[in-house]
Amino acid sequence: MMYPTRCPDWYQVLGVPATASSAQITRAYRAGLRTYHPDTRDLTDPADPVQVTAADSALDQLRAAYAVLGDPARRAAYDHDQRLESPTRAGRAPAPIPVHHHNTGNHADACPIRVGPVHWGP
Repeated sequence: MMYPTRCPDWYQVLGVPATASSAQITRAYRAGLRTYHPDTRDLTDPADPVQVTAADSALDQLRAAYAVLGDPARRAAYDHDQRLESPTRAGRAPAPIPVHHHNTGNHADACPIRVGPVHWGP
């Protein structure tokens, strides 16, 4: 599964390092829930729609981060995809895979597979 390149860094959203254990991720998620949940958040003006929207957005990001990092399989896929999209690989072409043909004669003899029509019948 490839995550979009513009998705946020889920580790940064939770405020944990990429080497964090699953217990650290869960603790950070629960602390974030206490901060941004509508029942427990402390807004300077609860009637201000900008503050409410920002808190709701942060809560959505927090939930999305935990959905990925809280599941070991999804976290492994995310980490793998992040390594592939890291800046050190950006702009590099994939390494070519060498192909060796046993025949080096004309092209018709060099092709290892020939495909033709399939005939069904007795």
